[in-house]
Amino acid sequence: MMKLTKIDIIHFGKLNNVSFNLKDSLTVFQGANEAGKSTTVAFIKQVMFGFYLRNNKTAPYFEDYNPLARVSPMGGSLTFEDGTDEYILKRLYVKGDSKKGVLTVSLNGQQVPEEVFFEKIQNIGPKFYVDSFIFNQDTLREITSLSQEQLMERIYFLGAAESSKLLDLRDDFDKQASELFKKTGRNPEINKLLKEIDKQTDKVSAASQEFEQYHQLDQQRQNLEVQKQAVKNSLAQVEEQVQKMNTLKQQITNYRDYQNLKKQLRQIAFSQVDFDKAQTLELELKNLNVSLQKLIQQFDQITVTLGDQDLSLQDIVNQKAQVLQWEAELKQISQKTTALQNELDQLQAYQPEAFKLLVMSETQLQELKDDYQKAKKQAREQATNKMQNLNVIGIILIILGLLLSWLVNPISILLSAIGAGMLGLNWYNLHKQNDEVQAFKEKYQLSLDNFDYNEAINQMIHIQSKQQELANNQSSQNSLESNLQEVAQKLLNAGYSVDSVSQIVPILGQVQNKIDNFNQAKQHLQDIKLQQNQLKDEINTDQVKLNKIYVKNKVANLEEFRELYNRVKEQEKLQIHVATLQNSLKDDLEQLKQLAPNEANFMQKQKQVNNELANKQADLNNLQEQIARLKAEMAQLADSSLVFDEKQALANLKSQLRERSIQYLANLTAARWIAVSLDLASNGRFPKMIKSAKEYFKLLTGGRYLDLEVDEKIKVITKTKRKYDIQYLSRGTSEQLYFALKLAFVEQVADKISLPILIDDAFVNFDNQRTKYIVQLLKGLSSKVQVIIFTQREELAESLGNEALRLTEKGEAK
Repeated sequence: MMKLTKIDIIHFGKLNNVSFNLKDSLTVFQGANEAGKSTTVAFIKQVMFGFYLRNNKTAPYFEDYNPLARVSPMGGSLTFEDGTDEYILKRLYVKGDSKKGVLTVSLNGQQVPEEVFFEKIQNIGPKFYVDSFIFNQDTLREITSLSQEQLMERIYFLGAAESSKLLDLRDDFDKQASELFKKTGRNPEINKLLKEIDKQTDKVSAASQEFEQYHQLDQQRQNLEVQKQAVKNSLAQVEEQVQKMNTLKQQITNYRDYQNLKKQLRQIAFSQVDFDKAQTLELELKNLNVSLQKLIQQFDQITVTLGDQDLSLQDIVNQKAQVLQWEAELKQISQKTTALQNELDQLQAYQPEAFKLLVMSETQLQELKDDYQKAKKQAREQATNKMQNLNVIGIILIILGLLLSWLVNPISILLSAIGAGMLGLNWYNLHKQNDEVQAFKEKYQLSLDNFDYNEAINQMIHIQSKQQELANNQSSQNSLESNLQEVAQKLLNAGYSVDSVSQIVPILGQVQNKIDNFNQAKQHLQDIKLQQNQLKDEINTDQVKLNKIYVKNKVANLEEFRELYNRVKEQEKLQIHVATLQNSLKDDLEQLKQLAPNEANFMQKQKQVNNELANKQADLNNLQEQIARLKAEMAQLADSSLVFDEKQALANLKSQLRERSIQYLANLTAARWIAVSLDLASNGRFPKMIKSAKEYFKLLTGGRYLDLEVDEKIKVITKTKRKYDIQYLSRGTSEQLYFALKLAFVEQVADKISLPILIDDAFVNFDNQRTKYIVQLLKGLSSKVQVIIFTQREELAESLGNEALRLTEKGEAK
């Protein structure tokens, strides 16, 4: 059973980017109106058979499902499984494609021609698939609109492909035939022509006398025509004989050439194979000798170029890595020395006090420290509140003494004296302290406000360390420069010009290249020597082979071999010429052997034949003149009567009758042929199909109808043995009968065409009981063929037992 297992919709109608996986043989799609059920059915149908056929009058059963949104591409794919094989049909349409779109078919992951799939389904067409495998309201309306006779025919011929179309075609042929002729009719065209022919025959009979005279003249003309044809036949024979003799005359010359050339033919012993080998060996020997001479020249040139080269600098070259390291270290130390010097210059600019300490001894530094501490201490005392308090107290005492002076009291005088004394003492101390700070500044040339002894000592130590580091760098730099100078001196001694140490590495590279070139040249000399020996061996081998070939063919050299070859070619050309002449002579060869010795007799006979040809031509001209005179008399007689016009009219009528009769018989035959073809196509499956249909109809009606009787009309038989014509059945029962017959047909062809049955809302007229019956039937049928149901009825989807695929009104799956 071939099963549809996956539906992928890219853009189709209102559906976009939707995918369905069909796991079971019985699948249900459930959704409300406008949810996309019919769109999905149309998608399956059109991916298999093509898009945009709605405009095609031969396929009105296809709908136009352009995407609602302006998107591209339109279409998608269907996946079918047939046992272990998987078919994927992908059909897409973009602007510019054909109306059917572009179909690609894959079998087990490999693209194959589309015929591979359609041969699998017996190359059925879209009309057959729609008629046989799709159940919807359109097909139900079509079947209920048929007459009893039309329904009988469509049921009987359901086993034949395109049966409905063929039946319509048969009816068209029958109609066209009846419009041309009827046995008792008056208006059909053939009936009218028969009457007109009778009338025209009477007119021709009335002119019998003139017609008889014309007939006599025509008989004479016919006799002369017979004589004329006999003379023409005889003339043709003589002309053929003349042509034959002319050809033989020309062939006699060719025959003589043929004989002479045959005498020049010779048999020459020659071997094309050996000649080709000899040429090849001569060319190889020439090329080998040229190559050998080139190698000898190369060897001599290299030997002269090498001479005696001094390779004593190899040890110095080996120090190249060490030299590179020294240069790198020297560069790094030089950069570091510059950085240290810059740092010391900056320190001297911003810390000059520290550089003054560098030149002092330890005793001087200790004395500086003591003087600094004393001066710093006195400077702090100057800034303390003690002095300020003495000033304030002194001033207060003086003011109190002045206030009490009006009392002329000894206390006031004492207070003023004490206050004045305190002010004087404070001034003395302050003056003394300023003298010590000034003495420190003058002794050391340092400002106490900007100088910090501890900070200066730390900076001095830092500067000493940098100076020591600078001295170390200078020592290392001197050592490295000494090493590089030593290498440079060795290169100078070897004859190389070294202006600076930076040239050492490039010069060492030159020395290394020189040594490498020397070694390569020595190796090259060895290789050339080996190649020379190999070429000499090849030359000797080829020369031996070449000598054997020359001895075998009895020539001394290639020049003699070429002369032999040219003679052979001349003989071949001669043989071709002889064969060409022999072919042109063909069957005349034996006759020419006899004619060539007696050419005079042949010429005499040719003259006789030419005279006979002239006599025959004269006889023919005489007969043509007599026939022309008779025709003139016949033409005159025809102008004076209506006999020929009447005969022509009668002939035209008979011609029309013949054409219409052929058309009538063609239509009649076509209609009968279609009927016989349908009988033959349906006769095999029809009985089996009716048997299954009876069982299905009994099941669908719950046993209310037990049998079907199919004769000239279809009758259904109830369980009470009563018979009814189908025109008296209810719409629902008619649809049940239609389902039974059509499903029985699908079952019968399942061994050849196994495709899914698509049922699109075909149960709208079924009540709950009838729905149960159809559910039971479809479950049983799904074991033989795949069944896919599209419905808006939730209870139907639930009764089928499988989880339904839901479609929303937006065209989405959930």
